[in-house]
Amino acid sequence: MGVHLDISQEVELRQDYIKIYKQVRHLRSFCSSNILAFSKIMNKYDKVYPHEISVS
Repeated sequence: MGVHLDISQEVELRQDYIKIYKQVRHLRSFCSSNILAFSKIMNKYDKVYPHEISVS
């Protein structure tokens, strides 16, 4: 009950998987860079505008 592909279809499918894998790796790298950048921005913001803790 398996799917039968000829050689050219297998090669094309493998190339598509590789392309998707590379795109996912690029997206993960982009997300990591954005998380790092956001963290640095928040640290800078906290230094410039320190939170005042008020006790009521």
